[in-house]
Order: sequence, then structure tokens, then C-alpha cells
Amino acid sequence: MHEIEALPSPGKRTKLMLDLLLKSGPGDAYDTFVTLLRESHPDVVEKLEDSSSDMSAEQNSSWTWFDSVPHEVKSQKLSDADSSRISGTIGTGWEAVMLRLGLSTVNISHEKAQNPTDMMLVITNLLIRWRRSTGRAATLDRLVEVLKEVTECELDMEGFRQIISNMSSNQAPTTSRVTAV
Repeated sequence: MHEIEALPSPGKRTKLMLDLLLKSGPGDAYDTFVTLLRESHPDVVEKLEDSSSDMSAEQNSSWTWFDSVPHEVKSQKLSDADSSRISGTIGTGWEAVMLRLGLSTVNISHEKAQNPTDMMLVITNLLIRWRRSTGRAATLDRLVEVLKEVTECELDMEGFRQIISNMSSNQAPTTSRVTAV
């Protein structure tokens, strides 16, 4: 904050602040930016908050279908096969999803170096790594929660929905049937 205020011109202060903000990602830097902006341009903050809430509402409405997915499916750990199928629906912005799932930039860089031409394989391997490191918490529900949060990630929603539908229909019944001979 003091580094920004020490610069001589508003243009230089703005440039440094935006550079720091963009490099830091969501969190304290963004909150500080909004606080400072509110002091001099409350109308801009109001528009920013309005557009942000509009985007959140639009983003969440595209996920209403997930409410009807059975709890057993939502709470199951992703298999290797599930991870592979799901990876084909995740597009640009996938790195932010992996970071939000708790994987490190080192994990991501290592996997990208191992498979530089096959991003689907990179995403699959990272989802598997997430499942192995997280254990029981690596559920479909958690993945969807992160996908909802990371709005910059492109997702083939229809393809993703179809995969989840197939997971739901493949859910084995809990009772067995005995036939009399």
C-alpha cells in the first residue's frame, strides 16, 4: 500500500496497483482495490458489484441441474475413469481450478512438462493427484463447488452434465435380488 502511495503521479500509482492486483489473484489485494476505489469512485464500485452479482447469479443458474443428482453420486470419490472423462470437458482456465482444489503450481508445472502436448492427460493426472492427496474429500460435489467458484474456467457444461448423468445411471443398487429356481 505504501509503495503505491509513494509514487508521484496518479497514472503510475494506478499502473502499479493494477499490476499488483492482477498478479495476486483474488483475496486481500482485490478487497484493498475496492476499498480505495470506493473512496474516489463509489459509482464505479457500485457497477462493479452489480456486474459481479449478475455474473454469479448467471453462473449458478447454469448449475441448477446438479441439484437433482443423487447424494450418493455427489459424495463419491472420483475414479481414474471419471477423472479422464471429466478432463475432456474442462477448457481454458483449468489451472485456476487445480489451484483451488489445493494442488500447487509445482504440481501443475511438473505435469505440464511431462505431457506438453496433451492437456487432457495433464488435467486427468492432476485430478487423480488431487484425489490421492485429498482422500475422501475428493468428491464430485467438491469439484463442482470449485468449478462454480472459478468463473474464468471454460467448461463444456452439456458434456459434463452427460458424464454425471452416466455416473448416476451406473450407480449400483444397494440391494441384491434373488430369483427362485
